[in-house]
Amino acid sequence: MEILYFTYPLSATLIFIMAIGLGAYLTYKFKLSWLLYLIGAATFVFSQIGHIPFNNLVVPRLGVSDWPLVFQVLFYGLSAGLWEEWFRYAAYRWVAKDARTWPKGLLMGAGHGGVEALIIGGIILITYLNMVILRSTPDLSTLVPADQLAAVQEGVEAYWSTPWYISMLGFV
Repeated sequence: MEILYFTYPLSATLIFIMAIGLGAYLTYKFKLSWLLYLIGAATFVFSQIGHIPFNNLVVPRLGVSDWPLVFQVLFYGLSAGLWEEWFRYAAYRWVAKDARTWPKGLLMGAGHGGVEALIIGGIILITYLNMVILRSTPDLSTLVPADQLAAVQEGVEAYWSTPWYISMLGFV
């Protein structure tokens, strides 16, 4: 059995365990409610509801894709930071008004980063399942339009020829 059949789902599983496990550990250790973890998670999700459409609207207008890589990275980093910080501010200001201690802030932060990790783990798992299906389909032309067949075959080949340790980077 090829090791990638094991390492991709392992990476996703370890991500799920770490994200939820950290929340469980912090709620137990500090005797806090899961509500703060969930508020942190919701903060991230809601920030993305604004952030992603913002980027989709602004990037083409400013021609960000044509900028030198360092400026693209700066733009995307600042964009993410501004949206996420605004929503964190709003969460502390109006939703979790009493979360002013280190343990409470840490639990909210674990929820914020935890849901991001869970989303990444979910994407890894969904991609893995799709690639297993594509790889096991004897005739891809039954699933893929003819004009995209070569690109899909190339993508499937690249996915399954990834070194095993690269497949674990999502977890790391």
